[in-house]
Amino acid sequence: MNLDYKNGLLYTSITLTYQGKSAVIEQVIVDTGAAQTLISADAVFDLGIYATPHDELIW
Repeated sequence: MNLDYKNGLLYTSITLTYQGKSAVIEQVIVDTGAAQTLISADAVFDLGIYATPHDELIW
């Protein structure tokens, strides 16, 4: 894993794989204090990951 330190934040890239398709998401901020991770729907749409009416939303 490659980490870059810029403007006081840690950045990395991640690779997501879903049903045999992969996508690399660049410039992901590493937040070690976060209770959850948020990934933009735009970043995973091409993998076939999208929201449905049955998904649970967490506020």
